Amino acid sequence: MNWFEEKLLEKTIEVKKFEKMKEKDQEHYRDEMELQEGRFLDELTTAKFHRRKTGW
Repeated sequence: MNWFEEKLLEKTIEVKKFEKMKEKDQEHYRDEMELQEGRFLDELTTAKFHRRKTGW
């Protein structure tokens, strides 16, 4: 393999590493958003139940 092919291969590997890191970050963000959404829905449900119970 000549020098240019080696450099191209190295850069391709680097790009794949960054793409994988980006995918993991996106997955983490999605998981975090789903968790926050669940918490928010729990709060809404609790508030709604409390309003019905107290008559508000």
